[in-house]
Amino acid sequence: MLIGALAGVVSGVLFVKMRILPMVLGLGMTLVYECISYLAYNAAGITLFGKPGTSILSEVWFIILVVVALVLVSTYVLQMSMFGYKRRAIQGSQRLAHDAGINIYSNCVICYAFCGALVALAGVFTTSYNGSLIPSIGMASNGRVFSNMFPMILGTWIGSFSGNATIGTLSASISVYFLKAGLSKLGLDDLTSTIIIYGAWLLFMIIQAAVPRYAHKKAYKARKELAQKTRRELAASV
Repeated sequence: MLIGALAGVVSGVLFVKMRILPMVLGLGMTLVYECISYLAYNAAGITLFGKPGTSILSEVWFIILVVVALVLVSTYVLQMSMFGYKRRAIQGSQRLAHDAGINIYSNCVICYAFCGALVALAGVFTTSYNGSLIPSIGMASNGRVFSNMFPMILGTWIGSFSGNATIGTLSASISVYFLKAGLSKLGLDDLTSTIIIYGAWLLFMIIQAAVPRYAHKKAYKARKELAQKTRRELAASV
């Protein structure tokens, strides 16, 4: 987790100092970290299968314990701590938060570090589940990132109702997992399941983009009707 946090700090500092678009920076750092991992393990990767003390990572009770601990820690850090308060203020308006004396740049670096630590922890459990982890290059590791974007975006939407993005993300991840399991139970191959899941993601994004437009049109129609009604009342009173 410390190495993951350090990698996040490096990405965060580069973003703050160079102001590179997050997506472009993410792709570039992916290439860099893939090469570092490839060289560090001599292209052989790491194997946890059969290693002493690693069997606990596959125990259901331990996984549940880690998830509960992560939810509690994330909820406190992102919702209740001073860092979380500043993060939400920045999320509302960077300019207003900056004018209020909040260091938006250090907050950004801390966010990168926190996310890097979480990704590192997820990597440990992924390696334990698969038995081994082979380094990849050419941004091949981005496949797992893109597969988790739908739960992340869906979780943000769910979290907007509960006021807790952590619970929302966890709920969305479990929901998408059950969707994948259900499609697999129906006998659908991986390609068909992927098309259905990404199609659901696309539909969700389309609906999310259409909702503000519909609300704007509805509000405009209401203002127009109110103006016409007021004009008729004024004309009748003359």
